[in-house]
Amino acid sequence: MFDVATIKPSSVYRLRDVAAGLDVSVRTLERVVAAGKLAAVRAGRHTFVSGRSLLAWLEGGTAGKGKDKSRPEPAADASLSAHGG
Repeated sequence: MFDVATIKPSSVYRLRDVAAGLDVSVRTLERVVAAGKLAAVRAGRHTFVSGRSLLAWLEGGTAGKGKDKSRPEPAADASLSAHGG
């Protein structure tokens, strides 16, 4: 059983289990995925989301297609800007 309080960033969850744990419909989460707000992978008849993406989305961020917003941006290389680049 999926429990929101025990989401592990390194785990993978079935979308239907996440929907049941959040007390929303699978279709609602499919819309979130389609909008690019939550990254998901389809394998056969199942759709999966990573714990990391799910946590980022639940915290109000976007963890959708493309760039993973839950990861910090790399720091700019200070040596390049200090020497005129």
